[in-house]
Amino acid sequence: MIWQNFIDPALSTRICLTLVHSVWQMAALLFIVWCSGLIWKNRTVETSYTMNVAALLVGLLALPITFLMVDVVDVPEQANVSIKATADSPATPPSMTPDKTAMAPTAKSQATGLPLAHNKPTGSTSTSDAALATHSSNGKLFGWLQYMPWVVAFYLAGVVIMLARLGLAMIKANQLGAQAMVIKEGPLVESLQSLANQWSMKIVPTLAYTEQIMIPTVIGLIRPMILIPASILSGLTTGELDMFLKHELAHVRRYDMWVNLLQRLAETILFFNPVLWYLSRRISTLREFCCDEITCQEDTEPNFEQRVQYATALLRVVELSNPNFVINPDLASLAASGRSPSEVRRRVARLFGEPLREPIRFSRSMALSIAATALLLVCGPTLWSTYAKVNQSPEPIPQKNKIATTDKSTKPFSFGSKVEVLSIGTYNEKPQRWWNSKGTLLPSVPYHIQGAQVAVSENQIGRQLVFRISNLPTGCSVKWKLSNTGSSANGEVVLDGVESPPGYRSQIFNTRKGTKSFDLSVGVASSQWTTVSEANSYASSTATRDNQGIIFSGAFIKKNPNTKKEELVTVVTHSLQKSDVRVIAVDSQGKTHTASKSAQQYAGGTAPVHQTRWYFRNLELKNFDHFEFQKREFEWVELKDLPLYPSETSNTLSEKKTTQENSETSTPVKHVTPEKLPIVVAKHVLLLNGNQIITWNELEQKFAAMPDPSSVRPAFYITRGATEAGLYKTTKAKIWELHRKFKLGGHSEGSLWPRTDFRYDHIKTVDDLRPDPALKFTGTILNSKGEPVEGAEVVLIKPVDKSISYKTYHMALVQGRIRNRLEHIMTLSDSNGQFELYPPKNPWYYIVALHPKAGFSLNRSDWILPDKKLKLLPWSGLKTNIDEVPNETQTVSLRTQIEATEAWPEIILNQYWSDLPKSVQTEGFQYQHIPPINRTTISRSFRGQDGGSFSIPGASVSLLPGEIRELGLGPLSKQQSLQLNRMRESSRKRRELIDKKLKGQKKVKKE
Repeated sequence: MIWQNFIDPALSTRICLTLVHSVWQMAALLFIVWCSGLIWKNRTVETSYTMNVAALLVGLLALPITFLMVDVVDVPEQANVSIKATADSPATPPSMTPDKTAMAPTAKSQATGLPLAHNKPTGSTSTSDAALATHSSNGKLFGWLQYMPWVVAFYLAGVVIMLARLGLAMIKANQLGAQAMVIKEGPLVESLQSLANQWSMKIVPTLAYTEQIMIPTVIGLIRPMILIPASILSGLTTGELDMFLKHELAHVRRYDMWVNLLQRLAETILFFNPVLWYLSRRISTLREFCCDEITCQEDTEPNFEQRVQYATALLRVVELSNPNFVINPDLASLAASGRSPSEVRRRVARLFGEPLREPIRFSRSMALSIAATALLLVCGPTLWSTYAKVNQSPEPIPQKNKIATTDKSTKPFSFGSKVEVLSIGTYNEKPQRWWNSKGTLLPSVPYHIQGAQVAVSENQIGRQLVFRISNLPTGCSVKWKLSNTGSSANGEVVLDGVESPPGYRSQIFNTRKGTKSFDLSVGVASSQWTTVSEANSYASSTATRDNQGIIFSGAFIKKNPNTKKEELVTVVTHSLQKSDVRVIAVDSQGKTHTASKSAQQYAGGTAPVHQTRWYFRNLELKNFDHFEFQKREFEWVELKDLPLYPSETSNTLSEKKTTQENSETSTPVKHVTPEKLPIVVAKHVLLLNGNQIITWNELEQKFAAMPDPSSVRPAFYITRGATEAGLYKTTKAKIWELHRKFKLGGHSEGSLWPRTDFRYDHIKTVDDLRPDPALKFTGTILNSKGEPVEGAEVVLIKPVDKSISYKTYHMALVQGRIRNRLEHIMTLSDSNGQFELYPPKNPWYYIVALHPKAGFSLNRSDWILPDKKLKLLPWSGLKTNIDEVPNETQTVSLRTQIEATEAWPEIILNQYWSDLPKSVQTEGFQYQHIPPINRTTISRSFRGQDGGSFSIPGASVSLLPGEIRELGLGPLSKQQSLQLNRMRESSRKRRELIDKKLKGQKKVKKE
């Protein structure tokens, strides 16, 4: 090897080991700095900067020490090796010239202890058996030594490239200083000289301006120069320019350019070390924070007004910069100031004491793409061969879909079944009316619908539908869908006290006012099953001839959440949208086993897929042979133009009757908005307002004691723990019993976030509602003037429990208040601004305080001062203008994000247009209560058919405290229009899937 002539393998090995050791050494130093930060929570930013620079210096000093300490394992010397040739084994092969240096060790090899290359003895030798044994055992250990020179060569090449990069940056910096226009006199020069004299600086840097930079910068080590962008000389006030001069002069005073050079040299030597890059970036960030603190100080004390002025100046610099200008990263690497508007945003957040967010630049998507590429390279041939085998299988013959489009109320199927619309009725209207498919009013109906609810807004009407499917074949599957309607829910028909009589189906739905009719489509799958794919116990990916992918996870044992027993299970992902599908298992004896399915998921988009777990109760893994994925097609019939209102004749008679009844009543009817009463149905207890344990009997007594129970509309929240404990059905029965007995003004059923369910499900007795006195935290809420704030909502945000997969903490705000207090651990401040909370023993929590008039404050646990005074920052405001979109109703929603840092959770603050009062909505898309500093995303929301909405992000802003900004989103782009259409299509298919799932659950109950 030619490199062995220039780089000794032993030396190469020591260099490589030293570089490898540098990775864990830097990581250990960074970990020590991180731990010290946890212990020393009230440290200043200057202290943090010093600790990180010290870690960098120690890491660099460890390199030569490690090189001296690292040693290469020696092999005992092999002296006096001689080989005797025999008649059967010549000493010299015919095609090879014998090398005498291979017969005895050289001086160099003896000194380094390197293994020797020599011919294999074929006859009697004088080599020591012990020496040969030692060499044989270490041969594998030293086999890689021959590659070390190449590794070092590549490393040196990388160092040369990094040195060239650094040198080029220095040359460009010198050229930039030479081309800049020096400012020799004026108020800026006087301010610079005054600051230098005040700080007793021996060297006063030169002041110059140039058009080639975006933000103020310091260049030069021996003779520093402060460069000012020409764009800000006329765009900023003298006071703001003085603050930037003070910031840049602070860099010179602190000798930051020398530390910066040390960072660049470290990055050159250890360019391969990701920990070093992170540490260097951390030092650069803290350096800016240190100079920001110096800039905002007056008489050694930080000034709030100074911070606001400086933050405004920073953002103003970004606005004045040329948006098409991209700062040179090499030049910025020598600059002592920040590099990008994103860094400016972090600096502004730091000025106001907000949590620092410094995400690592290596994106997760990049790592996942690399892993996926590697996986495809390994598994690609196998997947392709499986795909080829499936394509050789015969194509299944689908059953032809049949759609009838006549306008009668009864529609037959080809196999003898028929669909009959029994009645259509009003929903949540008085009086209750029913009519048939022709619009004729019915005097009464012998059934009612239970177990379903939908929300009906002011611009919508609610309707109920009951239909019957007669003569259904055994083992068939049924699904249906409504057209020209909004959101809907499947209910249970109760006929003469019997729930869900055979063939009866019901639907509750809403639709826009003014809509005259709707369509009902019913599909039944009853044909023979056709196998389209097979898989053994290993995961496999297959596809049908029409490129509909099917992926099996393989066979494994898992507890069935329904039966609570260990069963054979497989997870199947497929993209068949219009067919009825199932998975069967075949055992080693050829017997087939059917499955029950649960945990069905749906992913929309351009290629929507279904993912379902299939459980097999009476099949053991050892007897399993293979799975078969089967499908069959639906036959459809359609009933069109079903009336949403009774006919005019019937309607006139009804109106006359209603008028006559009203004329006999002397007192006009007064409509009162029902009062909401939140009730949490948890796993072990019933909670009134989320904080008072109550029984069903006590709740009934409470309603009985009310003067007018009809003015109350209880809101029931059933937790996941209660549902898993089998309380859902009994709870529904109790709710309807209360509803009928006290003629309540209505009731609602909602769900809470998993983290909230987890908290309520762990409450068993009154003792669980009492906090630990040892954890008591007493603080004070102050406004921006330092005055106590009464009535501020104070929320404790803890990390989500490890058992819950979704870790983000959501909070909905309405005009500076929390929308649903049940979701949070919270309290209110008293007249002195004081509050009490009980945070956990671990340090990973937030305290959020908000008041509609005083402002908002987000306080991370390690940022709270010993006096425990939390100061509110004034709310920001935003007015958004959007262009109209034909045939669309648009609103604007906001989403403020606080990113996760270390063990502190991610927080999302949502504000929805629909939550605002009507009087506020008439003023346009204005939000007056936006949390300042943090990034807020403005989304355009479009109304969906089900009453919901679809949001498309439009822009993101970070507002200063008290700032009010007006922003225009412009017209809807072509890409956004396509995204909106995809979301609507995905929502439609998701509703179909949910309807099918509910129908399957009802079928399982019947069986």
